[in-house]
Amino acid sequence: MIEELLNQLGLSQNEVAVYLSVVKKGKTLPTFVSKETGIKRTTVYGVINTLIAKGLLIENPSKNGKYIQVLSPNNISKLIQKEEHDLSVKRKVVQEATKILEEIYSTKTFAPPKIRFVEEKNLEQFFRDRTPTWHASVLKKGGKWWGFQDKRALEQYEEITDWAWKVAPEGVELRMISNESPAEKKLQQSTDKRQIKYWDKQTDFTASTWVGGDYVIFVVVNEKPHYVIELFDALIAHNLREYFKNTWDLI
Repeated sequence: MIEELLNQLGLSQNEVAVYLSVVKKGKTLPTFVSKETGIKRTTVYGVINTLIAKGLLIENPSKNGKYIQVLSPNNISKLIQKEEHDLSVKRKVVQEATKILEEIYSTKTFAPPKIRFVEEKNLEQFFRDRTPTWHASVLKKGGKWWGFQDKRALEQYEEITDWAWKVAPEGVELRMISNESPAEKKLQQSTDKRQIKYWDKQTDFTASTWVGGDYVIFVVVNEKPHYVIELFDALIAHNLREYFKNTWDLI
C-alpha cells in the first residue's frame, strides 16, 4: 500500500525500497540498506544521493561511516512543493500569455468554419448557441429568414423554436414554405414574425432548409438519429434566398 502511494508521488521502485528501509531503521548505513533491499551497493549510493536532493534523507557522518537517516516522514511533502511552485509559475505564465493572445485575437477577423455537422444529442444546445449569430446575419441581409421546412422539425423542436422567436431582435422575420401542422398554427398565434405558406399540393418535405443571412441550415428529423448541417457560404445563401423569394411570390 505505502509502496504504491510513494510511487504515485513520483518515487521510483528503487527509491521507495531505499527510503522505506531507512524509515524502518531510523538511521542506517548504505551497506545495510543494500543487504536489506537486495539492491547493488553502487546503485544504493546513487539512490541515496537522489533522495537527499529531494529532501527526504540526510547524511549523518560518524566514526563508523556515513549514516543515513530520515528527519521526519512529514518531509515527503517536499515531493510536491516543487511541483506546486512550478505550477504556480505556470499559472502566472498562462495568465500573461492569455492576455497577450486575446489582444492579438481581438484585432483579427476569423471566418467561422464553412461546414458544421451536429448530431442529435447536441442539437438543442447547438440551436441555442448559434441562434443569436444566425439572427445577426439575417439582419445584415434584409431581415428575413427564407426556406422550407419539414413540419416534423417544428414538432420535434417546438420549445426551442418558440424560444428562438422570443429572443429574435427587432426586424427579424420569417418567410417559410411548409406543410400544414398543428404545431405551426400554434406558433403563429404566439408571434407575428413568422409567415408560412402552404403549397396546394400535398408535399411531404423530408428535411428542412433554412436560409439565414450568410448561413444555410439543413435540419433532418424524419429519421434517427436527427442531425443538422450548418453551411456558411454567402454565395450559396444568396442564391437560395433569391430562389425562395421568387417561389414565395408564386404560391
